Amino acid sequence: MDNNPKHLAKVAVVIQPGFVPLDVAVPQQVFGRWPDHLAAARPGGTPYELTLASPASAEGPLLPREVEPLDRLDTADTVIVTGVEDPAVPPEAELVERLRDAYERGSRMVSICTGAFALAAAGVLDGLHATTHWKHIDEFERDFPAVEVDRDVLYVDEGDVLTSAGVCCGIDLCLHIVRRDLGAATANQMARGLVAAPHRDGGQAQYVPAPVAGTDDTSLARTRAWALERVDQPLTI
Repeated sequence: MDNNPKHLAKVAVVIQPGFVPLDVAVPQQVFGRWPDHLAAARPGGTPYELTLASPASAEGPLLPREVEPLDRLDTADTVIVTGVEDPAVPPEAELVERLRDAYERGSRMVSICTGAFALAAAGVLDGLHATTHWKHIDEFERDFPAVEVDRDVLYVDEGDVLTSAGVCCGIDLCLHIVRRDLGAATANQMARGLVAAPHRDGGQAQYVPAPVAGTDDTSLARTRAWALERVDQPLTI
């Protein structure tokens, strides 16, 4: 259980211009659409109050209708910054300022995928370990040398600052937050409802494209493939 019950209240999800829709949908599903049977099992009912917030410049057919102004971050206990398609575009000055203010007030700061660029721009990640999508991690490390970049992990937990790698790693991170806040049993039930793994081992390195061996090489690739087709049989040397 998290030692800071304040985090169980207001969650603000930040939608930037050029946002990735799935990055927004994940925290909505985990924190905003709390299953009835889980809410009924808690004395206080639904543990999280979720708000979507964005700059006025965020627009598009996929932008949710219930978006609030960025000043909703002023009262948020947890701020989740979702990713953008092009992290080379700097986050807006107002967002950077409000993220910095929220961090200084003691809000828990979270990023999904390339949302880490906005947290880093606000100085939230200085001196901490963090991660982002492998496709942009060289750019991230170059632009923010004060951040200790972890390249191969699915997410990084630095206490009140948490970052995730690529889009689907946002599910891993959000379930991890539920596990911290409400315990493993509740997180497992939430994962079951999402048809997701409660916890995934390994890191994002497994998803980075790797060279495929040619058919004329002298490796054991064909032997391994033959063995994998017979894992239900005893295989001798």
